[in-house]
Amino acid sequence: MSAAEEHHLPFHPGMPTPTPSSESLSLTSAPTVEAYLANTPFACQSVTYLTGGTINYLYRIHLLEPLEGSQTLILKHAQPVTKVWEDTAWDLRRQMFEVDAMTRVRSRLYGSHSSVVTIPKVHHLDVHNHVIIMEDCGPDLFTLTEYLSSCGDAVSPETARAIGVALGEFLASMHNWSRSNPDGILDLFDENQQAKDVGAEFYYDRVAPTLDGSDKSSNELSPLLSGLQTDRSNIKHISTLAQEYRSKLFSDRVPGRDVVSSAASRPIISISFHLQNN
Repeated sequence: MSAAEEHHLPFHPGMPTPTPSSESLSLTSAPTVEAYLANTPFACQSVTYLTGGTINYLYRIHLLEPLEGSQTLILKHAQPVTKVWEDTAWDLRRQMFEVDAMTRVRSRLYGSHSSVVTIPKVHHLDVHNHVIIMEDCGPDLFTLTEYLSSCGDAVSPETARAIGVALGEFLASMHNWSRSNPDGILDLFDENQQAKDVGAEFYYDRVAPTLDGSDKSSNELSPLLSGLQTDRSNIKHISTLAQEYRSKLFSDRVPGRDVVSSAASRPIISISFHLQNN
């Protein structure tokens, strides 16, 4: 039984089961991906390398035969180091957490939440070769950041408000659902320690040094902070907050991780996230 099946994660029955003793593949180019998919249900006529992102390799695969009405899918490949910083190690188990999160949340989302927010369907997880094959949200996508900035006046206040409300309701529903630790979900994602540490460092570890002026790398922020009224006696509590954040973390909500399709009559928001803890 494969690791994916053991964890009740998506494993397409038409895909070969890798030999555990075999060396995992390095799929860091379009030709290697095309060869990997040959003679499988995901065989493709071409592969497009997608730019962007710093950790994983992303590709759009153009299928020979449509799958569930879709002619394209997204393939995500992980290496033990990040794509951009090859001297930075990153736990390969991240794919297990990501797929488990997307699968669980998607199954709960459909039928119980607004169709404005969607989660891509995961078709296959190859734990041995560190591959995720998932639904393609389409080539007409913007990140939420791009959508709100590049579209300019084309985004009406009503549309922006609808997006904000939909995301807020979605996140609130996830918090409310996960508090009771359904099916041990909090215990599972509590193991995603590296992601929690990185999130805590990114959001909190530099706050106190920036506010008290000891972080010289943030000098460019000085003009912005000059008029800020700060209660210095409270700065010391930020380190405690960072430690709490490491132990209780739902997700780092960055608008660059949400994608928006504007092809429909109203924007459709697709969430790509790494559920860590609540």
